[in-house]
Amino acid sequence: MKKYRLGTRALFALTIALALLAAVFINGIFLLLSNRHNLAVDLTRSAAFQLDPDSLQLLDSLEKEITIDVLAREDSFDGSPYLVQARRILQQYPKNSPFVRLRFIDYQQNPAFGANYPDITLASGNILVKGGSNLRQLQLAELFNYDLQSQAVVSSRAQEAISSAILQVSSGDALRAAILTGADTADAQALYSLLGDNNIKAAQVNLVTGSLSDYDICFLLSPLVDLSLPTLDKLDAYLYNEGQFGKALFVSLDASQPLLPNLATYLKEWGVSLLDGAVFETTASRTYAMQPFYPLTEYSEDSLSGRLRDSQIPLLLPRAKPFQLLYASRDNQHTRELLRFSDTSGVRPSQAGSDFDPAKAALKGPLPALAHLIRQGKAQSGQAPRSSILLSASTAMLEAGILQNSQLANGEYLLKLVDDLTGRDQVVHLRPVSLAAARLGVNSLTAQWLGILLVGVLPGILLIAGLAVFLYRRHQ
Repeated sequence: MKKYRLGTRALFALTIALALLAAVFINGIFLLLSNRHNLAVDLTRSAAFQLDPDSLQLLDSLEKEITIDVLAREDSFDGSPYLVQARRILQQYPKNSPFVRLRFIDYQQNPAFGANYPDITLASGNILVKGGSNLRQLQLAELFNYDLQSQAVVSSRAQEAISSAILQVSSGDALRAAILTGADTADAQALYSLLGDNNIKAAQVNLVTGSLSDYDICFLLSPLVDLSLPTLDKLDAYLYNEGQFGKALFVSLDASQPLLPNLATYLKEWGVSLLDGAVFETTASRTYAMQPFYPLTEYSEDSLSGRLRDSQIPLLLPRAKPFQLLYASRDNQHTRELLRFSDTSGVRPSQAGSDFDPAKAALKGPLPALAHLIRQGKAQSGQAPRSSILLSASTAMLEAGILQNSQLANGEYLLKLVDDLTGRDQVVHLRPVSLAAARLGVNSLTAQWLGILLVGVLPGILLIAGLAVFLYRRHQ
């Protein structure tokens, strides 16, 4: 019987055809798997395109359906790296939980979609996160942090915003925070945003006319007008909480504050003495942008710093007013230092002249920067209830550019504090993600030598080596 053999060309063509079919088959299998499972590998330095463990834990805890409606076409997220990252993060939620459904809706082509939400104003780019009867509306701009001057996007907070919205619509009642007004207090817009994005409902409450009893924590930001005795009694009654305690008050200071004798006396009862002046730092590496009155702080203890994503990232407390702790424990009251200014810091008195010499400052570091003041009640079931005052030397630590800065831990640390003071659990606090390339910081002389090395020396060495190899082989 005659046997047929494939020629070389036919065998080669058959091999190519089989390889192509195998590639198509394998790609199809992976495509099907990728629709059900997350097969992507994120090689970026900050894992910018993958969900954080906190978000994954939140998704694992879901027990009811969550719908994420993006009022934009999916291809509208092309172009900008931050828009691409935001779309990728959105796509990760349904891939990591069967309870999450993601839909991209072209709102311009389907304006009737707004009839489903008659009580809110919708616009293209909005993101609606819905769980049962709970709804959270996000603006597209809320997915990013911006430079305060140029308004350019500097980092992404897409995962933080989406995960916080899922937490808010899937959980029960949110914590309530009162931003106290009525004493010429500082602006708190950035604090509002931070609290709202982390499932804490914040509202302005007048110190004189408002009621505080329904709030878990109150914020008193560097008042310029001294508090009256009845107002201080009101704060004291809030913290006492009819003997139940369990309340918290955040008080921040500023170097520009005038003497406030009533507030100073009240804080002294809690174990703190307010001092005059402004804190400065003499070591350039412990300042922000080489500004002495913008000192970076050190962690005094690790009960909270140990829970941060990176305990090496500092907090910035600009324009700080100094204070000192009077005791560690006395009767049912306790004080503890959470943050401190370094031993190379000092205090410039408010009345100091232009000839002030930092080296001759009367008050030098280390100085407390953030303190936890505790007042306890009678023990119940083995644990004494307590209320707390958190005293910060700086109100500027709550400014938008600082809270949103991915190189500072201000926002994350503050939220950990709120969780600790209020006993809140199952929270999502995620750091902003920057997609900017890392910079190589060199001076002009170093850059010149690097240029000579890369443009002249290395190519010359390669050329000589190639020529030597060529001559050697030619004479073999």
